[in-house]
Amino acid sequence: MFGVLHFPSTRELVEKTYQTMLEGQEIGTARLLLLLSVFAGSMLAWTPQLLEKLNATPTEAQAAFKVYTRLAISIVDHPHPMEPSTTALAAMATLSHMAGNSDNYPYKLPLIRFRCFSMARAMQIHRLDTPKSREQRELKGYNPIELEVQRRIWWNMLASDW
Repeated sequence: MFGVLHFPSTRELVEKTYQTMLEGQEIGTARLLLLLSVFAGSMLAWTPQLLEKLNATPTEAQAAFKVYTRLAISIVDHPHPMEPSTTALAAMATLSHMAGNSDNYPYKLPLIRFRCFSMARAMQIHRLDTPKSREQRELKGYNPIELEVQRRIWWNMLASDW
């Protein structure tokens, strides 16, 4: 799948999200958006083996892709912005990739990219490797996986802005 996600931590996040839902608790908007974006990506890049496991047809996969993508876009479209987080950024970057590789949503692509870029700037992702940022991380501690995902998101946004 798309290159910004760290698979082990994404899998763990998905499992925790399912557990949270099973316990009847509310899940955050960013987590929901990430799930929908990953599901959309799975349906966009389906393989015969995946469809066989799901007992689905290519037509059903295309329909599921459209539903998951529409639901994810409705979250990004919502006037109340999501709280800035690495999960929200990864979800929007993944959704941007899915929408950009589909003929169905070209009019939404600029909005998704703008929201992702704006959140990344607000989180100072563009300054991750400044001396001051490095000093702050050394003093306060940091999650190296989250840091790497943030780098991947930022560089992917820059590389795809052609």
